[in-house]
Amino acid sequence: MWKAAIIGCGRMAGTIDDEVRDYPGMLFPYGHAGAYLALPPMELAAAADPDAARLRAF
Repeated sequence: MWKAAIIGCGRMAGTIDDEVRDYPGMLFPYGHAGAYLALPPMELAAAADPDAARLRAF
């Protein structure tokens, strides 16, 4: 099993898919977390962000 970690839990890490849902020609998942989770056998093992609130929201 492969493991991934996300360093920086902002838009591209997790919420960008919601923002670009209606853009023509978009391939999903677009954000990092969604892409990692869509690739078996990948496990999202860790996340880090200096902003504690952003990390909790992620």
